[in-house]
Amino acid sequence: PFLSKPATLKKLRVGGRYWAEPNNFGYNDLETLVPLVNLESLNLSYTSIDGNKGDSCMVGNDTDDETGDENAHKPTREQKLSREFARGMRTILKFPKLRKLTLGAQMYPKGAKFLTMHPTLTSIHGVTRLSYEVAEILASSRLSKQITSLDFKYVQHNQMAGPIIAQIAKFSNLIHLGMRDFGRALNDTAMKELAPLVNLKELYIPDSSIGSKGLRVLRHLPNINVLSLGYCRNIVGGLESIQHLNLTHLDLRSIRGLRTEHLLPVLRVSPNLIDLNLRYAEGIDANALAKEVRLLQKLEFLNVLSISNASEALEGIGAKEYYEDQPFCKGSTAEGQQEKYDSDEDDDDD
Repeated sequence: PFLSKPATLKKLRVGGRYWAEPNNFGYNDLETLVPLVNLESLNLSYTSIDGNKGDSCMVGNDTDDETGDENAHKPTREQKLSREFARGMRTILKFPKLRKLTLGAQMYPKGAKFLTMHPTLTSIHGVTRLSYEVAEILASSRLSKQITSLDFKYVQHNQMAGPIIAQIAKFSNLIHLGMRDFGRALNDTAMKELAPLVNLKELYIPDSSIGSKGLRVLRHLPNINVLSLGYCRNIVGGLESIQHLNLTHLDLRSIRGLRTEHLLPVLRVSPNLIDLNLRYAEGIDANALAKEVRLLQKLEFLNVLSISNASEALEGIGAKEYYEDQPFCKGSTAEGQQEKYDSDEDDDDD
């Protein structure tokens, strides 16, 4: 029904699993959305990566003409996905006003090359298993000046994050960067490659191997105000490398080595901090934290789940507690607004 008024639709999420039946919308079906000429945000993170579950993502005949062997030239699953992705990204070029694309899938080199030709794209999110080859293709294109927001999850197996981040650092106008669940690939050495991104305002690097030493690169990134370090369990020392930042949102979830004496200096120099996530930061002393009432009362959101005696010690500070396992309260950051939009869409379907 929404296709009957294509000019009115600017934001769309397609695909997903509703009720008990799978929704098979895949990259091959993007042509059906081409009439949405004013679309600015397209979320494909809930689509079926296998398209229509048939042979639509396969190119040519898989039968060997001489032997009749149907499996002789049968493409691998990766080849099928790469071809389907390339076809999908070529279709993306038909959305002339698209600014944000959320994939929720792996990006392959051929499809990435098509995407580099898009004239208005400023945001690419939901890329999984990022490879150096894809990062280099994107960074060597005009997108390196055009893109302001990138968000990735995982790196390609057996690849280190350092060379990949060096390519990401070529996006000179980047404001938002998410590198989630990079694990051991993102370490203190790799973090140094972020130094050129002086315009960065939002940095999400949860579940990585960085320690306090790796945070030193943030001294070169003075404009960051949203910082997510959740599950970075190698951070065991102080947080002096972030004390110069004008933070509004700080995520320190599950950093077991974090102590109250590490946190308080940051709070004292962060007058604009409104969202603080200490979920599972069990080294925090709630009683000591409660003595800094003036620092806590300015918070709008505070997550202290699992901190011993937190409910009693922090009662009446005025902040709203929240317990979702999200870096920040939904709707309180640019990324949160997208999460809130997605949640609202799910509620509507129910």
